[in-house]
Amino acid sequence: MENKEDKLVDLADKKPGLALVYGMAVVIVVLAGVIPILYYTLRGAEKEARQELAQVKKDCQDREDKITAEAKTDAYKLYEKLIDQYEKKSQKDDEAILGFSKKFDAIDKKASVVNSKLSTVEKKFDSVSGTNQKIQEVIQR
Repeated sequence: MENKEDKLVDLADKKPGLALVYGMAVVIVVLAGVIPILYYTLRGAEKEARQELAQVKKDCQDREDKITAEAKTDAYKLYEKLIDQYEKKSQKDDEAILGFSKKFDAIDKKASVVNSKLSTVEKKFDSVSGTNQKIQEVIQR
C-alpha cells in the first residue's frame, strides 16, 4: 500500500493535471457507490414513514370508532331511560284517568238517582197541581 501511495504522490508532483483527473475519477466512483446507498436508504425511510402514517391513521380511526361506539351506547342508554320514564308517566296518567272515570261514573249514578227523584217529585207536583186545579174549579162552581 505504501508503494501505491508513494506512486500517487510522485504522480501528483510530476503531473498535477493527471493526478487531478485520477482523483476526480476516484471521487466519481465513490459517489457512484454512495448515491445508490443513499437512494435505497431514503426509499426505506420513506416506506417506514408511510407505514408509520398508516399506523397513525389506523389508530385514529380505531379511537374514533371507539368514541362513536361509546357515544351510541350512551345515547341508547339515555333513550331507554327516557322510554322508561315516559312509560311510567303514561301508566300514572292512565291510572289517574281510570280514577277520574270511576268518580265520573259515581257522579253520573248519583245524578241519575237525583234525576229519577226529581222526576218523581215532578210527577207528584203535577199530581198535586192537578188536584189543586180541581179543587179551585170546585170552589169556583
